[in-house]
Amino acid sequence: MEDIYCFAGNPLDRVSERRRDREWIAALLADPTSRILPLYDLKPAVRDMEAPVLEWQSLAAWREPIAAGATCIFLGIAEGGIAHFALDATGAASGSNAIAENVDVRTLAPLVPSGEAAILAEARSLIDWHARHGFCAQCGTRTNVSSAGWTRRCPNCRASHYPRSDPVTIMLVVRGERALLGRNKRRPGRRFSCLAGFMEPGMKLSVEFVDGRAVNVLFPDILELKIADTAPPVHQQQDSTLKAARLENGVEIMVPQFVKTGDVIRLDPQTMKYVERVKADAKARHA
Repeated sequence: MEDIYCFAGNPLDRVSERRRDREWIAALLADPTSRILPLYDLKPAVRDMEAPVLEWQSLAAWREPIAAGATCIFLGIAEGGIAHFALDATGAASGSNAIAENVDVRTLAPLVPSGEAAILAEARSLIDWHARHGFCAQCGTRTNVSSAGWTRRCPNCRASHYPRSDPVTIMLVVRGERALLGRNKRRPGRRFSCLAGFMEPGMKLSVEFVDGRAVNVLFPDILELKIADTAPPVHQQQDSTLKAARLENGVEIMVPQFVKTGDVIRLDPQTMKYVERVKADAKARHA
């Protein structure tokens, strides 16, 4: 069975060409079959974490906050013609009688049925964008939501503002039967994931191609990583014996006896072997 990245495979038809049709959007909002996903501080409500599903609700319970100006976004049309919306319900009472828990999106995404995680990511990113971009970048005037939640318009200078999109790289680095994973120390438990990072304007990538196909991303000559855990040091630098150490990314390597927890060391990225300990001035950059 083919595995699909949990934030991919959005099943909704976003119908982007009709977002500016106010009468059509109003009709969808009035349709009793339409569904809405309220987010509380960017977190959806979940009834049962043992078998989690998104808490899609009727719009009837949310007409008052929508009329009062709460951010409401048209997400798209599902198979069968049912419209789906998202709502920033922060500070509002729940429209559901079920006892629900508000769960972080990254925690919930791998647990919900296929496709719903992608819809959830769409809803969260747009609501977060609206919360962070309420004023015009050109003149500073408070902007208004338009295009069913996909644009903000400035009433003063008439500028249009669109959701930000950041290109990223996500990769699984493998060597034989082993893979290199990373871990964010702020995430609970021993959770690891593929390496990822944002791309920036002017950034250079070194990629090897064979017959027009990318076969390798070139590593830097040296990696600098912090020692997360190792046995207490033995202060004899001439001692040639090694001891086990765990790096901040979870990888275990062998290091000299004098290396201690918290030290920053340099590694050969090809062999993942210790090269040297970083000096104090360079080590400060990792603090």
